[in-house]
Amino acid sequence: KYIVQVNYFTVNVKSMTFKPAIYPRVTQISARNSNPRWLEHTKGSSKGISTQQYSNVHANSLGSKAIPKRTIQSKPTTATPPTFFITYSIPPEREDTNVCSKRAALEKRHLPQISNEITFNGSSKHHIRFNNQVLDSWWISNVEFKVHCRSLNQRVPTFIGSASLKLKYLLMNEKYTCDSLTGEEAKNAGMRLPIFASTSLKQELKADGNTPFWTNDQVNSPSEILGEILISFSFAKETEKQTSR
Repeated sequence: KYIVQVNYFTVNVKSMTFKPAIYPRVTQISARNSNPRWLEHTKGSSKGISTQQYSNVHANSLGSKAIPKRTIQSKPTTATPPTFFITYSIPPEREDTNVCSKRAALEKRHLPQISNEITFNGSSKHHIRFNNQVLDSWWISNVEFKVHCRSLNQRVPTFIGSASLKLKYLLMNEKYTCDSLTGEEAKNAGMRLPIFASTSLKQELKADGNTPFWTNDQVNSPSEILGEILISFSFAKETEKQTSR
């Protein structure tokens, strides 16, 4: 194989699809993590009146001399969907590559038929020389695609889960890459990697009493697979790179 002549490796994260029951629960957890008082307000409020406002009104009805304080009504949780992003690193690189979901796709999130599909189309080129040391590293390494989501004003993103792939499969067989594909064929090509739920996500869902929150489509048993990521890979020679310039 011409792998020793390659100097560019391209990763194209195309899309991510959740199981239908997963997406609304993930967005709910993300919204709660962005505002710790969100759950308190949803439980303690009545018809849009905050708990503090209700206490002041009740005290006045009992003849208390306390002067009601002006309170700012809590804003309801908006329907703005979170932003999804995927991080990964390719040996011998040490820094992570980040790919964010497309805003245009998120604006259509209210449509039920596509509510569980996130579009990325984020292509990243990695300058890699496949010498013996790199080939040895690839043969024993996995690339892990970590999925996060972040709502508005959320400081720490929610870690949803991850999908992994043994890099040696890309070296062993050309069917796993899109080197020779062009046009519409290349657009629809790629590998579908299953996303496994993170431990932190499972703990949060368990605290909400939502376990088991997923089921296997083929057998009625619990499954930790949240959905799948569509990713394509391709190698490029130095001569091809120079020709395209």
